[in-house]
Amino acid sequence: MKPKSPKPIRVVLADDHPIVRGGISQALRELPGVELVGEANDGREAIDLAKSAHPNLILMDISMPGLNGLEATERIVKACPQSHVIILSRHDDDQYVWRALKVGARGYVLKKAVIAELKVAVQRVAGGEIYLSREIETRLRNQLPLHQIAHARSPVEQLSARQREILQLIAEGQTTKAIALTLKVSPKTAIPPRQVDAAPQYLRHPRVGPLRPQDRAGVARILIIAAPGGTWFVPRVFPKVLQGPSL
Repeated sequence: MKPKSPKPIRVVLADDHPIVRGGISQALRELPGVELVGEANDGREAIDLAKSAHPNLILMDISMPGLNGLEATERIVKACPQSHVIILSRHDDDQYVWRALKVGARGYVLKKAVIAELKVAVQRVAGGEIYLSREIETRLRNQLPLHQIAHARSPVEQLSARQREILQLIAEGQTTKAIALTLKVSPKTAIPPRQVDAAPQYLRHPRVGPLRPQDRAGVARILIIAAPGGTWFVPRVFPKVLQGPSL
């Protein structure tokens, strides 16, 4: 009697760039024991596919409009714990890797190395391991053990999931009215401009001093990249700066 073949690793791919997504999806189809069960254009579609397709792995672009890969990953980890996420990113900065691991990603692969590392990354994460691109693995491990990273706190974590979602939409230049339409809430529920305008006075960096962006999008982008470990000093007033009613 023939032994049963192992079940294929079911994979969802999320990336908003069609050409990039096409190249990665082709590479996935060529991997033995891997089944591509869905493709998403943004974070919300990735969440829907995680719930409907029940993948083992989700390859998630970190930078997508509307709902980015990190926010989508955090929600998927909570709603679909059986699905492990591998972040795909062009950023090799420690802050991005740290945030990805903190929200529950099990892998972080640089896009420039994705074809070369895809097979190993898929196999290791599907097998229960954490995978980091070779270029950043040694550096990050030397700086801080992975288990410590997972339990550290970032200033951005002071915000609720809805606040972080609104913050990204502001960073993309959307108006309060447009944000309200996207999230299907009242404009009064979205962040009032005056609150974001107040943010720069509370932001400072140890080397460059206070930051005073001239627009809401600039403020939001700075808040989004608040680095772990206190690189950006964000006082306790930070949540109040962004807080709107019913968030």
